[in-house]
Amino acid sequence: MTISQTPLLYAAFGAYSLAVCLYLLHLLVRRPWVWRSAFILVLAGFVLQSFCLTLRWASAGYLPVTNLFATQFFFSWALAATYLYFELRYRIHAAGLFVMFMGRRKSAAAAAMADDPIHSAEKHGFWLFGFMAFMFLSISLPAVLAIPDELGKDNWPILVALLFPLAGLWLAYMAWKNWRNWRYY
Repeated sequence: MTISQTPLLYAAFGAYSLAVCLYLLHLLVRRPWVWRSAFILVLAGFVLQSFCLTLRWASAGYLPVTNLFATQFFFSWALAATYLYFELRYRIHAAGLFVMFMGRRKSAAAAAMADDPIHSAEKHGFWLFGFMAFMFLSISLPAVLAIPDELGKDNWPILVALLFPLAGLWLAYMAWKNWRNWRYY
């Protein structure tokens, strides 16, 4: 049984669009129920998008970040996940409008390409993974270099910065794996 992903994408896009409208309203009205409603819509859109990502992952057999649709879709999902984490962890209400506006744009682009099938990316997918690995490793370099100084000041949460190089190494491994498969097939 296959589940159509298009309605899920449009529902997530609708939830993000309504959240943007409510965040704009929150700028004018400043009522807690407006912000909470927008946050609930973001959470609902994230759940729908996560379910759709899981379906695509199950049907492809790998995390589908291999074409323009999948990259836009994954970036939109990661943006929403990051926003939800920071909102739940630090209660910063100011970032919602910007983050959801950008996430809405990315999910709109993804929804426009929703009917595209998942294509094999062995021919050129290793370039995408290699570039992403380079970006993760290079962007996180200053934070990694600051770890010894911060640990000397008993700032243990700085160790979270090690997640970015780990993600970069995983992406480099995926690039190597795709390159190997491309050379083999």
